[in-house]
Amino acid sequence: MNENLRRNINVLIKPSSGHCNLGCLYCFYHSPDVSDPTHEKGFMKRETAIRLIERAFDYTTESVSFAFQGGEPTLAGIDFFRFFVNKTREMNKGELKVNFSIQTNGIAIDDEWASFLSENKFLVGLSIDGPSRVHNRNRVFTTGDSSLASVMEAKRLFDEYKVEYNALSVVTSESAKYPEQIYDFFKKKGIGYVQYIPCLDPADEKPGLHEFSLSAGDYEIFLKKTFDIWYRDVVAGNITVVRTFDNWVAMILGYPPESCGIRADAHVSL
Repeated sequence: MNENLRRNINVLIKPSSGHCNLGCLYCFYHSPDVSDPTHEKGFMKRETAIRLIERAFDYTTESVSFAFQGGEPTLAGIDFFRFFVNKTREMNKGELKVNFSIQTNGIAIDDEWASFLSENKFLVGLSIDGPSRVHNRNRVFTTGDSSLASVMEAKRLFDEYKVEYNALSVVTSESAKYPEQIYDFFKKKGIGYVQYIPCLDPADEKPGLHEFSLSAGDYEIFLKKTFDIWYRDVVAGNITVVRTFDNWVAMILGYPPESCGIRADAHVSL
């Protein structure tokens, strides 16, 4: 028996490596100092996908979660994802529980994608930083054009097809100044699940060199102000789920955090 067997495992997959259809200014793939140009590594081959699925099932006894990220994972094409899902079902001889998730900028989402994600119960993380003054400052096309309208169209399709999704909001030095406006934006748009993600400088650079560079102090103030607004809503029964705060509350109550950015689980290389 495999000595590394685990009850539940999570597999992070980048089927399109660093390829993307946006040119977000804070994206580390665009750093001129990136020594490992992931964006040049192409797209996942189907033989690789089969091997990955096989090894994942070999390493777990109860469940496996396949999480697709990028770059922009939808660039691998919907046919690749159909193949992956079908192959997973075919190879799941032990009838283990399988979960799918994907993180997307929403640009490629159309009716076909929305229907597929809904039918196969994908949990979707949709990258929306906030209102236009926040989102369009960094999340732009390679031409420099704003992307919020395209992302909100993806959000509309997710609502129409009943796709389960949450907003992924990157917090920069600039957006950290607008905690109330960002929180209210998600609330008014009917987005009930939000993840705030601190913007990190490239690992090989000295922190604080960019306009988007976020200091620990600014992030602390942003979270404190957002928490006050969130808590007021919770007391009033108007709940917006903020992943960070949910994890904090769980930890206070003695439960382990579920967020990989907070917990310190060991990782297994497949």
